[in-house]
Parts: sequence; structure tokens; C-alpha cells
Amino acid sequence: MCTSIVEIVGAETVREPDGLAMSSRNAYLTEEERTLAKQFPWVLSALAIEISKRPDDFKRRVENARKLLLDSGMDKVDYLDVRDAAQSLEKAVTADYDGAHPLFINDAVNTISYDSRTLARLFFPEVSQFKGDFSGAASLISIDKARRLIGFEPEYSLAAMDSSDGAQHD
Repeated sequence: MCTSIVEIVGAETVREPDGLAMSSRNAYLTEEERTLAKQFPWVLSALAIEISKRPDDFKRRVENARKLLLDSGMDKVDYLDVRDAAQSLEKAVTADYDGAHPLFINDAVNTISYDSRTLARLFFPEVSQFKGDFSGAASLISIDKARRLIGFEPEYSLAAMDSSDGAQHD
């Protein structure tokens, strides 16, 4: 039986001077792409509000959010999904554990065309030793604690997406 209270602690996103979130992916965007990318937080917030008001018909709501992004001028939307986040919350409130634990909830693999050890060295050149095994496409952010504590396992991986149509494939 779970003897803990789940507390979700939000944190401010670290942003560039133009307001775009700092991320390795955003570093490769053109100025035009950066302008379009600033719409993501607004669309995700609208999607979250829609889902919280009426959680039925999730697929249609995500498709509407994708359409908003495409209508704003984006050529394509590779991935837009919040199901693993929702799954992790359900598991957190039903798992049997004690105490409070910060957990990383993300994909188990990276989707960039570099192996993870190369990515780690590119973005963290000052680090000489790594704790994890970053062979292949392993995520640089470990979800092992979430796996162990609440049984979290990502179900909707970007790596399994067909980039031509954005559909999830198993």
C-alpha cells in the first residue's frame, strides 16, 4: 500500500533571451524555426487544459493541437504526446513505496542521430567519467529510478514514430 502523498514540483524552464527554451535540439533551429517553436508551450498548455476538462477522445485533442502547430506555419510535427506523463502520474499514485522521490519521466532512448556517449561528450566536455552506460541510443537522463519505484516504462517512444506521418508504430 502506498503510504506517500504524490507531490508534483514544477520548475521554471530555463530560456534563451528570445524566450525559447534552452535545449540541445533548439540550438539547431533557424531564426524562422525558433519563432515557430515558441508556439509549443502555448499549444501544450491548451492541450493540457482541454484534456483536464474532458479527458475523453484524447486522440482527437492531440490531432487538434497538431493542426494548430501546422496552421501556424510548421512544415511537420514529429511528435506531440502526453500519454507517458499521464501514465507516470497514475503509477505514482498507485505504486507501493514510502517517502517522497524525485523521478525523471522521459523516453528511454535519444532520437538524435548520434550515439549517446558522443552526445554526452559533445554537450558535457568537462565531464570525464560517466555513471551510466551510454552505449547506442540510451537516454542521457536515466529513468531507472522511476522503473524501480513505480514501474514506469515509456510506451510512446519517438524512436518508434514514422517521421513521414507522425503516427505511432509498434
